[in-house]
Amino acid sequence: MIGMYNNCVIKSVIINANSIVYTGIRKRYIMSWEEINTIGIGYVPVKALGGPPWIYFSADGYFSPALDPKMVNEKFFMVRYRKEIEDAVRLYWKGDIAGINSMLS
Repeated sequence: MIGMYNNCVIKSVIINANSIVYTGIRKRYIMSWEEINTIGIGYVPVKALGGPPWIYFSADGYFSPALDPKMVNEKFFMVRYRKEIEDAVRLYWKGDIAGINSMLS
């Protein structure tokens, strides 16, 4: 296991060589690297202030900078972006991370 990254008290993401595991209060989803076809950066709008970036993992090809925590399911999950998460993802994901360049500029 590379790391466990807590999003808050009730959510976490584990990134390892085989998969990414999302755990919530009543949910636990596992996506293997082979299932994932899009990883990207998006935002959850928070009133007029905007919000912090989130990194998302999609098995159904979802690509958009507009995110909503209600979207989380077995084929799509997300966690607040942190550099440590990006570094762990890049160990196993050889594709692009959608939206990463616009976030950094």
